[in-house]
Amino acid sequence: MNLSRSLLLLCAATLYLAFSGFECASSEVTTARVALKSKDYKKAEEALTKEVAARPGNTEAWLLLGDIYNDQSRWVEMDEAYAKAEATPSASISDGQRQDIAARRFNGWLNKFNAALRDYNNNSYSQALKELDSAEMLRKNYPENTFLRAQVYLGLKDEAMTTKTYQQYAEVAGRDVTPGLEMGLALGLNRSQLEARAGKPDAAQVVDSVGGFAFYKAKNLYVYFGPAEKPGEASVVEGWKFYSTSDKTPEIIRQQLGNTIRSSPWYSLGVQAYNAAESDPKKFDEALKYLRTVEQLDASRDDIGEIVAEIYVATKRTDEAMKALDEQIRRDPKNPRPYINYGNLYNEQKQYDKAIEQFGKVLTLGLPSDDKALQTALFNLGAVYKNLGARKQEEIREASKGKPTADQIEQYRKPLRESKKYFEQLKAIPARRGDYQLLGELANLYDVLGETDNLKNAVREMEAVENVGDNARTADYWRRLSRLYAIIGDGKKAEAADKKASELGG
Repeated sequence: MNLSRSLLLLCAATLYLAFSGFECASSEVTTARVALKSKDYKKAEEALTKEVAARPGNTEAWLLLGDIYNDQSRWVEMDEAYAKAEATPSASISDGQRQDIAARRFNGWLNKFNAALRDYNNNSYSQALKELDSAEMLRKNYPENTFLRAQVYLGLKDEAMTTKTYQQYAEVAGRDVTPGLEMGLALGLNRSQLEARAGKPDAAQVVDSVGGFAFYKAKNLYVYFGPAEKPGEASVVEGWKFYSTSDKTPEIIRQQLGNTIRSSPWYSLGVQAYNAAESDPKKFDEALKYLRTVEQLDASRDDIGEIVAEIYVATKRTDEAMKALDEQIRRDPKNPRPYINYGNLYNEQKQYDKAIEQFGKVLTLGLPSDDKALQTALFNLGAVYKNLGARKQEEIREASKGKPTADQIEQYRKPLRESKKYFEQLKAIPARRGDYQLLGELANLYDVLGETDNLKNAVREMEAVENVGDNARTADYWRRLSRLYAIIGDGKKAEAADKKASELGG
């Protein structure tokens, strides 16, 4: 886990220099100014502490105290001093000074947050929680604080506190997520996709290599872009924030602050509720609430649709699901996600022809080969056709008592060839290199279709991806490879692969 934001630049080197023109300064403030010129922080702090005790409404004294604490990295005390300055009845703080205060608060928060992050990475979980307490004081109700706290509890293997903290995250971040989803916002959108959904922003400053923002004045909304993952790729949305009218954070600071939104807390809560629904069906509603949020929020989560479809079918709410999907398609017919979810819903109901129709629509949208939705649609088409072929094969086997005619064999091989076609299209995409599960699916198809040469090539390709990613350390990889060795008659290799799978716990 890392943080992409850097320190904010200050408008002035130190705020106390900006107050040198104040008239009628008290003797204690004058003493503090003189002491600050020689960096005598102790003497300056003593003088200012006396001043604010005697005159708590002295804005300048509180600001100078905040500066001293900032220079000494006493971030929480700095924040408290600036808050007292802002709350004084006679506060006359310029826009430039407010920008500096906001920047210093952010930088103080970032210091504490990064300290917590370092402690977390070093497994110093108790210290990480202490640093996060300070970070929360400096930037209250900021989702990233809550998210990191949940990761710390995960490290401590405290399931109850992890769940509670994820719930807090969903509540805090949901204040921005819910209205954002209603506007059609989502993580991972590039600039043109954002404008297609939310309209042209009133102001924007985005550089692909570093990210940036888009501002929608009517909603007081900032949409934040993160840096592109690779050179030449577009920057995409990583979060957004609706600022209240009472929020006095200067615009120049809002543009830089960012508000990263993460889908994993909703996912974890949804999966927990889904698993609990086995013994308590009422949990299906809770699971659906969380998982539907993930489905709308994060297009990269292509593992959600099938679970959501299963819940709708299990709770007899397919009509509700279809109405929602129809509305999504009406609003954004170029968005592939509703078609995929429609296909999952039909597949769960065993309406395979309709599922194929919906998955097929994704292929007509002109998506690039590296688009995850396109890859999901190709895989699902391959899977549905394979299931159709397998079901037909079983029906024929029973009807023919294990002695099918050539015509009957062709009946089940026809959908299997369609399955092969889509799996091979998916396999040709560079991003799928090393996908042993896909290679395994193809190898099984080649076997049933009697394509011996293709089967042997698939086995060789499976062997070649052993060291791609975590394949060599995955029991499922070796278990699948063992089965393929058995199919081609290499008993020795099958036994060796099976042994590796067992050693890895498979």
